[in-house]
Amino acid sequence: MKPRAVVFDLDETLYRERRFAISGYAAVAREIERAHGVPPRETFRVMARALRSGRRREAFQDVAFRFGLAAGSVDSWLAIYRTHRPLLRLPPQSRAVLTALRPSWKLGIVTNGLPTVQASKARALGLAGLVDRIVYAEEYGNGRGKPDADAFLAIADDLGVETARTVFVGDDPACDVAGARGVGMHTILVAGRRPASALDRDVADVTAGSLADVVPLAERLVPGGSER
Repeated sequence: MKPRAVVFDLDETLYRERRFAISGYAAVAREIERAHGVPPRETFRVMARALRSGRRREAFQDVAFRFGLAAGSVDSWLAIYRTHRPLLRLPPQSRAVLTALRPSWKLGIVTNGLPTVQASKARALGLAGLVDRIVYAEEYGNGRGKPDADAFLAIADDLGVETARTVFVGDDPACDVAGARGVGMHTILVAGRRPASALDRDVADVTAGSLADVVPLAERLVPGGSER
């Protein structure tokens, strides 16, 4: 029997991406204390407030303004944020799903974002031993990443699986679901962290209330055991 695969998005699908932001803010706060003597609790509080209020991109500017620090420091803080060694833990549910699928499915990840940053997340989460291949989408095609077809086709080719026997799991209707369907993959929209609209549900083959639902849904979309 031909092999089959389940491919996952990373951020907001296998783990909460805000955990990376919190880890990065802590690293930046420590550097600001070292360079300027501002207590890290105070700078971290400003950054966390920006994250909660949907102003994530302005977090470092907020710190510079609040504590009278040079605006030019923002670029160096951003570099620390991107290159720090993140403190992340793969949620037990994600680990359980990958473990349950692994005996009879090939497993992959396709993720947008700066490849170096995404690779550091994958290392921190310990994903190399749980999946067969991780594709950093911006390394393929024109560099725009998902939903362009190149990264989806690359993961199928790397896994040696036809797109028609591949199930893609993600939280983004456009980047994940529409992109995967565009190359002939089956799709599962994970809507547990935000309500799925009727339009979102129409785009995906099926909608999962949580990641735990992926195992039976994938089996329904591409039935029958296979050799890895």
